[in-house]
Amino acid sequence: FFFFFKQKTAYEISACLVGSEMCIRDRLCDLESDKMSEIPWRGSGNEKYDFSSPSVCMIFNAGELSIVEYGVNEIIGTCRTEYLSASLISARLNYSGETPTRIIAYLFDPQTIRIQDITNSVILATVDHDAKIDYLALNQSGTRLIFRDKKKQLYYFTLKEQAKSCLLYTSPSPRDRQKSRMPSSACKKKKKNKKKT
Repeated sequence: FFFFFKQKTAYEISACLVGSEMCIRDRLCDLESDKMSEIPWRGSGNEKYDFSSPSVCMIFNAGELSIVEYGVNEIIGTCRTEYLSASLISARLNYSGETPTRIIAYLFDPQTIRIQDITNSVILATVDHDAKIDYLALNQSGTRLIFRDKKKQLYYFTLKEQAKSCLLYTSPSPRDRQKSRMPSSACKKKKKNKKKT
């Protein structure tokens, strides 16, 4: 048995023989809410576990992300991504409305975010951007997304309107726009010398 503790979460992996095949059984537990999930798992041994979301554990294996909700003994959904980082994946489970929502936002490629309904694997939105994205997060209800790019610009995306707007734009300083780094007085003298010739 192997135990792993991180952020008030534990998991236990045990090997058991099922028929003629060896399979792995993962037991995931949220120690704070005392919810436990036990799922059969046939993996490569190279799996990575992410416990950064409060209500789900994410298991990354060979480009596929499997999502397990604490207290549910099955994988509730999957998506394809190569980017496993707490700052590039955001999962939200909301049971307060008439219909429960299970939504995940993840990086599809360095400049594209996908927002997906976890339950039925339907892509709800694809957000294309012109720069590499280094942070994303869904709001608690999973209806709005905020993301930041490598240029340190902050954007806001609403799922209902499918609209993206810039919240914070970092413009280059006037000095950065100049071709020459000479002081302004030196630039004036240089221009005068060119006019004389």
